[in-house]
Amino acid sequence: MSFPIALAIIAILIILTLSYYQTIYGYPSGGGSYTVARENLGEKAGLVAAMALVVDYILVVAVSLTAGVEAIGSAFPVLLPYRIEVALLILIFIVIVNLRGAREAGTAIAIPVYLFFFSYIPMLAYGAWVALVDGPGNLVAAAPPVLEPLTLILLLHAFSSGCTALTGIEAISNAVPAFEEPKSKNAGRTLLAMSFLVGLLFIGSTGLTQYLAVIPRGHETILSALSHRILGEGPIYIFIQLSTLLILAVAASTSFTGFPRVAALLAKDSYIARAKAI
Repeated sequence: MSFPIALAIIAILIILTLSYYQTIYGYPSGGGSYTVARENLGEKAGLVAAMALVVDYILVVAVSLTAGVEAIGSAFPVLLPYRIEVALLILIFIVIVNLRGAREAGTAIAIPVYLFFFSYIPMLAYGAWVALVDGPGNLVAAAPPVLEPLTLILLLHAFSSGCTALTGIEAISNAVPAFEEPKSKNAGRTLLAMSFLVGLLFIGSTGLTQYLAVIPRGHETILSALSHRILGEGPIYIFIQLSTLLILAVAASTSFTGFPRVAALLAKDSYIARAKAI
């Protein structure tokens, strides 16, 4: 059921992209869901959206760093017992980079972004060639023994886990003021480009995983297992895992931009603490 679930997530991605694209032009001052909900549905709806955003930005850091450490731990299992320490070290580094300022942080995270896209997309292209040459794998034979029946709850769990791929769509609508002029136009283009790339990577990875019957073993991540199947062992595989760690660190870094902007809007509306006017 992975591929049908992936298609459902892609449908959500398209809906979110179209919605936030309109939000960028309709609310160029930023704010995203909080501003839209407050102005169109009332204060309580706005606060519910803001609460979800604030919690989400905190969870993005935790989930992204956890996934990043798991990715590099798949290549170097010796790091797995020290997952928390490694994640905290990366978090400290992200904090230091962001303390340099939003513009400086944006310049720093551009390198991991390009590194990931220019390594992972070619890997998927090569994986498509491998799939054509080798043919489909036997997923039934490769899968481990069934421990419990497939239930609606399990399907919803898989769907919600897959929706973490949508992280970052909201952040662009929140950070429109940070873009160069014309702000809305540049933010809209960034949103469309990011959504296209996210969709391509997500559907490509899921499709190859299903077609080649890739099953992770032990503490290995599914993307690591896919890289192993396509590239085998060696420096290229390690490079892919390293670039995956870096892009997930970038995902965690988006919270350092998005969270303060939402918090500032809430403070401006007197919903959270703010400096007393002199």
